[in-house]
Amino acid sequence: MFARIATYRGIMEDQLEGFLPKLQKMTEREVAGLEEILVVLDRQTGTAQSILFFDTDESMRAASKQLENAIPMTEAGGVRTDIEHYEVLLRERPGA
Repeated sequence: MFARIATYRGIMEDQLEGFLPKLQKMTEREVAGLEEILVVLDRQTGTAQSILFFDTDESMRAASKQLENAIPMTEAGGVRTDIEHYEVLLRERPGA
């Protein structure tokens, strides 16, 4: 499994309501190899990260162009500051 992590800064909490439904629609799109989306937010600093999990490195890199503007975090006042790609070494759910 592989993860594409995008970091956003300057997120305005009062604008998140309009942003989240658009993000949820992204999961309905056909993005080859996309298995899961996780978004985390630090409300104190206005920093968010979107973590997209893919089945293979090839799927993740092929989807990068499609995803370039797919997550409109700027609609929540944020600016994307970084995109990184990782291999997931451990993913475990206690009790599962």
